[in-house]
Amino acid sequence: MEKAVSLTISFFFFIFYYFVSLVSSVDTLTHGDSLKSSASLVSDNKVFTLGFYKPEDTNNTYLGIWYTESSDYPKKIYPVWLGNREKPIMDNSGILTISSAGKLIITSNTSDPIELYAGGNGTNMTAKLLNSGNFVVMNGSAGDILWESFDYPTDTLIPGMKLGVNHRTGRNWSLTSWFNETDPASGAFTLEWDPVTRRLIVLRRGLAYWTSGDLKNYTDENSRLNVKEFENIVPKPDTNIKYNFTKVSNGAEDYFSYSLFDSERTSERLATISGWRLEYDGDIYDQERVTSIALVSLCYGDSIQGCELGELPRCRNHNDKFVSKSGHFANGDGQRVNASAADDNASPPETESDCRENCWKDCECVGFTSGYEYGCLHWKGKKLTFVESFDSSEPKQFVLDPHSTKRKRKEEELRKRKEEELPERKEEFRELMTLEEHDIRLFTYSSIVEATGSFSSTNKLGEGGFGPVYKHNVIEANTNKRAGTYGYMAPEYAMQGIYSVKSDVYSFGVLVLEIVSGRKNNSFHNEEGPLNLVEYAWELWSKDAALELMDPILKKTDPAPGAFTLEWDPGTRRLIVLRRGLAYWTSGDLKNYTDENSRLNVKEFENIVPKPDTNIKYNFTNVSNGVEDYFSYSLIDSERTCERLTTISGWMLEYDGDIYDQERVTSIAQVSLCYGDNIQGCELGEQPRCRNHNDKFVSKSGHFANGDGQRVNASAADNNASPTESDCRENCWKDCECVGFTSGYEYGCLHWKGRNLTFVESFDGSEPKQFVLVSEASNKTESSTKTESSTKTNKSTSQVSLLVAFVLLVTK
Repeated sequence: MEKAVSLTISFFFFIFYYFVSLVSSVDTLTHGDSLKSSASLVSDNKVFTLGFYKPEDTNNTYLGIWYTESSDYPKKIYPVWLGNREKPIMDNSGILTISSAGKLIITSNTSDPIELYAGGNGTNMTAKLLNSGNFVVMNGSAGDILWESFDYPTDTLIPGMKLGVNHRTGRNWSLTSWFNETDPASGAFTLEWDPVTRRLIVLRRGLAYWTSGDLKNYTDENSRLNVKEFENIVPKPDTNIKYNFTKVSNGAEDYFSYSLFDSERTSERLATISGWRLEYDGDIYDQERVTSIALVSLCYGDSIQGCELGELPRCRNHNDKFVSKSGHFANGDGQRVNASAADDNASPPETESDCRENCWKDCECVGFTSGYEYGCLHWKGKKLTFVESFDSSEPKQFVLDPHSTKRKRKEEELRKRKEEELPERKEEFRELMTLEEHDIRLFTYSSIVEATGSFSSTNKLGEGGFGPVYKHNVIEANTNKRAGTYGYMAPEYAMQGIYSVKSDVYSFGVLVLEIVSGRKNNSFHNEEGPLNLVEYAWELWSKDAALELMDPILKKTDPAPGAFTLEWDPGTRRLIVLRRGLAYWTSGDLKNYTDENSRLNVKEFENIVPKPDTNIKYNFTNVSNGVEDYFSYSLIDSERTCERLTTISGWMLEYDGDIYDQERVTSIAQVSLCYGDNIQGCELGEQPRCRNHNDKFVSKSGHFANGDGQRVNASAADNNASPTESDCRENCWKDCECVGFTSGYEYGCLHWKGRNLTFVESFDGSEPKQFVLVSEASNKTESSTKTESSTKTNKSTSQVSLLVAFVLLVTK
């Protein structure tokens, strides 16, 4: 008897355990069912799960839907939908139920009930998680859908969901970003479908920020599928990341959606799951496919890669950006400087994007950070320096990268200076033409013949485009009237009126310095720095750094073979860039393409930047006829192409590997951004254990320092053998101790080694530039913004020119 009772109890426990297991995996709730935070619904195809989700570093919970096996599961869950994003439950007491009043409702111990749907008969209602990921409330008898989660998107678009508008109901389908990385509350960005332009558009605080461009017809040569692609969306449909885009306009609805299509090259998992997530910084990212769709966070008001053109502050230019770095700001004495609260801190706190916008518009702001509890904090003052921590032991801040700010600022100051001086110079010129008011001496031809010894060759100084120049027999003079341009006149003449032959030599020396440096003598306006080009040149000469004066253009003057070659591969029918004989970048396949504007049938490469439907029009040809295998291109004329662009073009393989149409001022391929990762055509290479795909070298003005703040000099690389800049970068990249490098024709590669070193950045650009390793903790692809390079120096040309200039200046 006891044995029978024991078996009966065991049987009932088994049935109970089995029933509970089934409840945790069913896809439907009926009247009276409750879903607690420890349970979940799973779609019939096991692809989607509905349950209570808790973000990292918080106790808040949300009703959410996610892929059962996400890209990072079980390490991390990325919900594709949340039911209570604005009303979090403060603990894990949440319960989802269908009440007797016909309400789909979330209850908890810490907050008021949250109604998801409140319009049906509870006894006949069911709530089901469909195989599409759509959570629907249905009339149990008729099966009509009364409510669906697809009508209330949060931050993620999955296949089958719509972006657009239902004209009958007035419902707008759009995505809204999270507030920050861990807070699902509504953030600064929205993603919408514009039914007028038929483009995807990202808005920041209601203003257009990025657009997808037009949806174009596209033919995949491998699958022969006719699909569509957006101009400004990164992955192309012929890659392993396969999307099929659809736009519908039928009077009742205007919307965009996408689906997935399978191919032999698409893995089983990638053929079934995908989710475009609008991230808190504006980027669009397929979290499940680990693929960047659009790098919206790289927009700074410039109309590149879909960014909407906006008005730039006077102190910024299109190359400025904020970069996340570990370290701290310091003043001129090396003391740490704390951030100050932004003047316009709002309540509730602003997002990271708002803080960036505020700092961007403030010309004194050089960095910022943000937090939910304290809002925006800014560092202000152009004299501040940033001391970078390469071991990431200090908090990360967003630092303004000024590598190209200085030139823009100098040009702007020079322009304003010219505008201010223009009326005065016009008046001077008018007075000069009125000779009666000036003590100007006019020379007759006979007096010139006498002064030059009948134009004797012994008195000839040189000859140029304006004819020969002769010295005259006036050895020295003193005059109270000065004629000439300040900055080019010798100091003794400008200040005391003492004039001699050496005065001309000084003026010529200034001109040589301007030619060598590419800068005007009066282009210096830093109160604490040199006042003119001569002082700046002397300062560099004293530091044994005279080559830093040289115009970067002059550093690119050695036509000897470098590290890169560009070839046509007849096997794969692709353009390929090799570095020292190894594949480094490829153009991808040549695809058929139809320009919807001109209706021209042309071809395009997957990884070449300008598309044939832009004003930069190329027609690509590949020929294989048994005798020859080659690639060539020609130019296409159209109504939108200016006359000059229809006649000249030249693709230049630059010293750093980039391909650039010098005549059309157009980037073809930014090969210099390749670091062994297979993005935008870069060939995948083995990464050193200490590097990752987000590391890169950036050219910065400043110096390396040790823990005591003392300047640290670079050491010669072990394998110097007349290397190029690319070789120096490769050597430093493979050396885990290397945090920076520089290169030069005369000294080869110089490296800075040691993770304990910091880089003290000079925001006014007064120190020499080095290549500094930048490490950013981000899971996104970096912007394909080309960084400024320090190129190989031609010592035999540039140093001689500098020496000539200084000899001319000091031989007085």
